[in-house]
Amino acid sequence: MQHRRPPPREPSFGALPSASTIDVPTTLIAFPKLTTEKGYAYVRGSLLIDVAVFVIWELVTLAFLVFSAISLYFRHMRLASILICVALLLLLCMKGTKHVKLVNKKKRRMFFPLSM
Repeated sequence: MQHRRPPPREPSFGALPSASTIDVPTTLIAFPKLTTEKGYAYVRGSLLIDVAVFVIWELVTLAFLVFSAISLYFRHMRLASILICVALLLLLCMKGTKHVKLVNKKKRRMFFPLSM
């Protein structure tokens, strides 16, 4: 003998208020609108600055590596080793600043309201 299960019922939450009956302060609506209008320009500008700084750091690091290769060609071992060390320090600084910016970005996201 097979037992038939009844179809699953949808959960009943009682009478939920409709969107028109909820009283929402206008300041909560105005804040995201303000950030979307003025925030994009700030984010876009800071992104361009970050990219420009990153490109400049990369070019300087590449220049140090090229100059170290040239100094190795002319058998200036001490100068080549100094230039390679400076290039490695620049690369480490770039990684550090990138990590710090990512941490700060994550902290900033935590402060945004959930409605955004």
